[in-house]
Parts: sequence; C-alpha cells; structure tokens
Amino acid sequence: MTSRIINIPVCSALISRQQDFENLFKGFSKLKAISYVVSLSLLLEFFDQSGYSEMEVLVGENLVNSYRQELEQRSIEDIERLIERVEDGTLRIYIPNRNRTFHTKFYILEGSNGARIIITSANLTETARKASQINYTWYADFPTNSPLLDWFNQDYQAHLKKCTLFMDDLKKLLRERQDVSRHRIIEAWIKGSPPAEEQSSGVRRVLHEISLRALKPADLKVEPIIKIRLPESPAVREHVEKFLKPLNPVKTQHELHLNAAAFIRHIEEKHHLPLMRVDPEKQEIWLGFNGSVSPMASSLPEANLVNDALQHIEDYINTVDLGQTLNPILVKTNMFEALLYIFMSPFANEYMRERRARFGNLGFQRGPRFLYIYGPARNGKSTFLHFSLKLLTGYKIKPLPGENFVKKNVFPVTSLGTVFPLVFDDVRIGQKRESFEEIVKDYWEVWWKEDCIFPQIILSTNNLVLKEWAKSRVKRIDFDVQFASSEYSREKLGRLFATENRIFEWFSYLYLKHLANKGFSEDDELGLARFIMMELYDYAHRDLPQYFPRQPVETLYDPGRQEWKDILKKEQAKITNKKGSMLVEFTQDIRTGEIGEYMSHLPQNIKYKRRGNTLIIQSPTEFARWLDGNKPRWRSRFGWMENLFFQSKKGM
Repeated sequence: MTSRIINIPVCSALISRQQDFENLFKGFSKLKAISYVVSLSLLLEFFDQSGYSEMEVLVGENLVNSYRQELEQRSIEDIERLIERVEDGTLRIYIPNRNRTFHTKFYILEGSNGARIIITSANLTETARKASQINYTWYADFPTNSPLLDWFNQDYQAHLKKCTLFMDDLKKLLRERQDVSRHRIIEAWIKGSPPAEEQSSGVRRVLHEISLRALKPADLKVEPIIKIRLPESPAVREHVEKFLKPLNPVKTQHELHLNAAAFIRHIEEKHHLPLMRVDPEKQEIWLGFNGSVSPMASSLPEANLVNDALQHIEDYINTVDLGQTLNPILVKTNMFEALLYIFMSPFANEYMRERRARFGNLGFQRGPRFLYIYGPARNGKSTFLHFSLKLLTGYKIKPLPGENFVKKNVFPVTSLGTVFPLVFDDVRIGQKRESFEEIVKDYWEVWWKEDCIFPQIILSTNNLVLKEWAKSRVKRIDFDVQFASSEYSREKLGRLFATENRIFEWFSYLYLKHLANKGFSEDDELGLARFIMMELYDYAHRDLPQYFPRQPVETLYDPGRQEWKDILKKEQAKITNKKGSMLVEFTQDIRTGEIGEYMSHLPQNIKYKRRGNTLIIQSPTEFARWLDGNKPRWRSRFGWMENLFFQSKKGM
C-alpha cells in the first residue's frame, strides 16, 4: 500500500434526509461513479434536473435483467432519452462480468471550479437519495489541476477492467437496423432478452438438435443413443447438463450420450406435452409420445375409410344437438373451424417462416393468430379440446391448465423444438392480464427468430372482452351452446372417444404435399386447411355438411356485430347524427362495464371516442358497413379458395 499525504480538508456527513444526498452532488456537471446498484431513473434526473452533461457509471453487480425490467416499467419517452444519451456517449454504464462483484461506492464529480471525491456507504439509488436508509460519507474537494486527481482516476480505471458497456448491443442494433422503427427495436430489446439461461439461443440450438434426433431415429425398432457435443460456452453447457441431468446421460470430455426414449419421456414429464416435428422438405411429420416415435403423415387409404373418419367427426360435431342453442348450424360451423385450426397448428411455424421470408419483419410481424375459443361454462370447450387432441395424435392427451398460461411456463417450451400446440384450457385472463398481454404480443413478434421452431398457442376461456391490441392477434371462435350432462350424452361421447380415427395422418400428408405451393399463403391461416378438408370429402365421395366453414367464420358471422344489432333493436342504444358526427348513446340502464364490452366488439378499422355513455364514431362509413355485414367483400376476397378447389377437381 502506498501512502500519500493529502493536504486537503476532508469532510464527513451523515445522510439522513434527501437534502443531505442532493447537496453532495450539487454544483457539478460530470460524474464518474462506482456503485453496487444504480437507479436508472436517478441518472435521468441527474441529466434533466441537476444539470449534469456527462456520466459514467460502473454497476457493482451484473444485474442486466433487473435493469431491463426497470426500463420496461418506464415510458417510451424516458427510455428514448436514456438511449439517446448512450448513443451520443454522454452516458456510459459499465457492467462487470458474471464472476466479478464490486461493493465499492466511489464517486468523482467534476465542475468548472474543481472536483470532488466521495467515499460513502450510499449507492446511487432512489433509496439512498430519499434517505430511506441512513448512510455515512467522507468527501474532499480538489482544484482542477490537482495531481491527486490522477491517483483517484487510476483507482477508478482499475475497477473498469474486463467490464462491458450496458446497452452497447442495443446501440449497435439501432445503428444497423434503420429499416425498422426505433420504438420496435427498443421494445424488442427490452422484452426479448431472456431472463434465464435456458432461453438463450445456445441452449435452444442444443435442445432443438436433441429433439430432431430423438424424433427421427435411423431404426424405429431400436432405442437409439443420441450423442451431443457439449457447447463451448460454460453457461450454456451448465444449463444443458442441468436440464438433462434426470436422464443420467453418460458424459465424456466433449459429449453427452443419452437415450432418445428417455428424452421424450422427460419432456412429457417436465412440460406435459409430446414432441412433434415437421420436415417440409421430406414431407414428414413425427410424434414422440410415451417414449416411442410415430410417423404422422400417411398416404390416403381406400375411400370408405376416409368416409368413416369424416362421419366420425360429423357425429361428434352433431352432439351440439344434445345441447341448447339458438343457432345450432352456427355452433357447428364454429366447431369445425376450430378443428381445422387445431389440425393446422403443427404447421404454424412453417406458415410464419414462409410469410416472414416473403414479406420481412415489417410486412408480416405478428405471426399466425392464436386460436381463442370463447364460451360460458358447460359449453363443451374442454371436451372439444380433449377430442381434438385425440384426433391429432391418436392418444388421450390433456390440455394444459389455464393457470399455466404465464411466461415462465410458455417461454421455455420454445427451446424444445416441438410444434405440438400449446393448448391451455380455461384461461382466466383477468387474473394474469400482464402475462397474457406480454405472451400474446411478444410470442411471434419478439421471441420468434428464423432458426426457431415454435408451437402454436390455443386458448379456451370464459373471458369475453378483448383489448384493441389483441383483436388482430387472436382468432376468436364462439361456442354458443349449453350442455346438460345426461347418461345418454355420456355414453355417446364415450363411444366417440373410443373410436380410432386417422384423419390427421391423411390431412397432414396432403398438407405437406401442397405446402410448397406459395399461392396458398393468404391472410386466412386456414385457407390451405379448408382446401385439404374439401379434398378429403371429395376423395371419400361425401357431401360437405351444411355447416362446413367454406370461409373464415369471422366473415360469415361476427358475434360482436350481432350483440350490437340486438342492443340497437332493443333501443338500449340509439344512433344519431350531430354536427357531422355519428353518435351512439347508451341508455342509463347499460352499466359502464357493459359499454366497455360493446367497445371491444368494434373492429380495429372503426375509430371512436367515448364520453360517458356516448360513443363518438369517427369512422361512420366503416361502422355502417360493419353493421350491415360487409357482404360485398366476401366473395371477392375468399373466392380464390373455392375456385382453386373446383379447378383441381376437373384435373383429377
């Protein structure tokens, strides 16, 4: 230790109130700081209110995820101001590597009249500033040309060794991706950074590779041993080994050897879903369940077997007649539409990949919509999901409980390399609204990357109200029917569930066969699925049922529009024109919350403002056309699918 005589008065202070803290930093314009933790909001305040022009901060512990979460809670304007400071170099935040921690609290302040050195127990945080805790400090003021400042700066620089700049990756993204809005890049950076190592791209690559080998063994009669080279990154290697530890893999210097069947069972036990993989080039789809692997694409058998399978589906859908509903045909149409969506769901990742390749991030960012099955209790949603999953796999597989629809459960599945849909039953959105919003907004738009394999998400819920941002991200299907349990209905369902049906194998065979045809990529995610189901009916020489959804159900029937028509018919809302604007005035017996539900039914292209019990419709033409059913647009937009079908029939 080198001792130096400092002929400078040293002051001490007790920080027991906010003014004590602020007095320490008052009158200076530049700051260098080492603090165990730092409040980003306080840095902004130093710039905006305390007159600082430049700050450099070393955070004592690597709390990158915490700082991202803090940024997520702030307004986009605050985040933009912080990032602008990072871009122009007036703010530099250093983060130590994972193996280093600094408990030092050391500040170098510079101003026009000199510099101040502070050694204290206080961190650079809101907690310390507001004196929520008592801190003690020593400080000394030096003239600008004091040689002792070089000594303190050398001590400061010694702390900076092997540290990295926080937000430097974001700065690079903003510089390189000028084709994308700053807002979108910033939002993706904040939310897209995985909070856990298992979500890193390195771990994902390893687990994708294991899943691929587990589902495509060279000899299905022999349980293969998978050999995986361990990642170079110590953090990724540690997580992979931790994830696979229950399988008791054999570890060599650079590899892990594990049993493929054990890996499939491990995924089922840990995440409660099978592995499924699609290979568009080889036109194959594989399912891993109960430790075994099965091909799920088969060429068409005799026409009578396809006919029996279609009859089986219709028998199930016709159980709607056992319930109570005002419009059984409509309920059956919705049910068939939902079934088509579940059949299409294993191909959603390929749909996303093909569309992103054609239109890029800006042209197709949101991905295929999530299926959102709505209906009150006892309307058959859960039974439908059980039945559909059995058709999809041939096995009795339960949907995931609705309370599991949270990020900590959903995100890890994206690393597994499975396209088996994440089906959540009875999701209660109100209880976890923030998690619901984050998943629905970020799943395809932020988390998904070109090298990813993501399963589609399917939800059933009793929650009716959808926010504006959700309307374009989910495909809502209503099951407007009420069932009362009876011995007859239970016996009928028992027989239907016991019947083997290989319809999905034939559906997937045709889907993979047609997938290369780019002409099928329409806004309707189910365009190809409709065509293939019509092809199966034609092959079986069977007439399409009356309720078959030849077009998307949202074009055939909009339940929200019907509720608007009902309330207008009952005169609980009145439409008037006043000073060139269209007004919808709700009567006093309509509660505030109910008005919110009617607002949620309006399509996104209809702009409006609310004032009390009145809506000011700013798009009156679109509103009138929507109430009338948009009928002139149907055939021109969706006629391509039927025309293509009948043209293909002529060529058979």
